[in-house]
Amino acid sequence: MDAMEDMEVMTGSNPGLAPDCQVLGRGTLPGLKYRHIGKSGLKVSSIALGSLKSFASDDTELNEDIITLAFENGINFFDISEPFTSKKAELELGRIIKKKGWSRRQFTVCTKIYWDKTEDRTLSRKEILESVKESLSNLQLEYIDLLIIHKNDPHCPVEEVLRAVTYLINTGKILYWGTAKWSPVEIFETF
Repeated sequence: MDAMEDMEVMTGSNPGLAPDCQVLGRGTLPGLKYRHIGKSGLKVSSIALGSLKSFASDDTELNEDIITLAFENGINFFDISEPFTSKKAELELGRIIKKKGWSRRQFTVCTKIYWDKTEDRTLSRKEILESVKESLSNLQLEYIDLLIIHKNDPHCPVEEVLRAVTYLINTGKILYWGTAKWSPVEIFETF
């Protein structure tokens, strides 16, 4: 949240870049800024393209046009966050990225684990590992930039979640992880 609180999306250029600088693709949107996520070194466009609207259509050509237009105009952050369409979105985004041949350094992918939407309805090391394995296969990528654990499971020890994401980071399957609907107390327990 630190990185997002002072966002001024359309008020000028990124002070770290020349006004006419082309970061990605063919150009950048006027006023598009790039910010670090939290206190990490990961820098992303202040506008992300989410999966809800991007892949609402079954028209693969339209989906590809939307993703390509965003990328060519400097948007480098693709967020797959809708629980009911995430698999479809991952498959489609993976197809487009592979077809376009974009350099892996040029874009950031964020996806979530919705353990409460699975058959077992439990968060566990197994669920985390299997979810990431499936996402990597769907996206046709070697790693996920940012993995979000949607909400805490009161029946799963926080240590188990931490061990699982540490394993995924150490094996290069994810680079960063975060939370979405965790209370301050639940986040504090991770320290």
